[in-house]
Formats: sequence, structure tokens, C-alpha cells
Amino acid sequence: MRKIRIVYWTITILFSLAMIFPAISAVLGEEETVKFITVHFGYPAYFVFYSGIVKLLGIAAILIPVHPRVKEWAYAGLAFDLISVIYSSIAVGDSVIGSWPMLIYFLLLAGSYVYYHKMNASVSTAAADTKNSKQALSRAGI
Repeated sequence: MRKIRIVYWTITILFSLAMIFPAISAVLGEEETVKFITVHFGYPAYFVFYSGIVKLLGIAAILIPVHPRVKEWAYAGLAFDLISVIYSSIAVGDSVIGSWPMLIYFLLLAGSYVYYHKMNASVSTAAADTKNSKQALSRAGI
């Protein structure tokens, strides 16, 4: 259980750090980020702030304890974001090889998602074991 938690948090923090800096840059409207998204990709200027905000919300949702369904949606949203960046890069003529950092981000996201579920499964198993032990002690009159 401890090993799973360590792996989960390590991967999740690495992924979050990789995503938070571009998100903050977009929210703050830094010139280089705005130029890249609007000129290079051709998205409207209002999209820059929006994409930064939703990334920050997604990162927050995977880092803090929230309802499991919210986490699922956050993981999905961040995956759609990464897929969109890769697609946009290819659509404007960038090389596929130039998108390799997104593959690393995607692997970190997938690792975080897998270990999130492993961690929840081990917590559920531990809770069930504790409940069974308490029931056994109760039946034994202890």
C-alpha cells in the first residue's frame, strides 16, 4: 500500500508540475504563450485564458481529495487537452517527432490514473479487511 501511494504521488506531482507552468503562463497571458497558441496554432485569443484555467482546475482536482467522479472527469479532460495539443501540432505541419514531450506528459497522466485506481483498490481492500476483522471479533464476543 505504501509503495503504491509513493509511486502515485511521485508520478502525479511530476505530471502536475509539467502541466502547471504552461497553464499559469496561459492564465497570465504571457506574450510568448499567447503568440504560440494564437499565431502558431491559430486559436482565438480568448482560448488562451480558458485553456489555462481548465488545466489549473484539472490539476487541482487530481491533487486534492474530491469526489472520485470529479477526478475521473479531470483525468479525462487533461487527456483530451494533451490529445488536442498533439493533433493541433500535426494539423499545422509540425513534425510528429516534435510532439514527443506530449507523449511523456501522456505517460505520466496514464501512470497517475492507473496508480490512483490501484491506491483506491488497496484502500478498499484494507477497509474490507478491517470490517471483516471487527465482525469476527464481535461474533467472538471480544
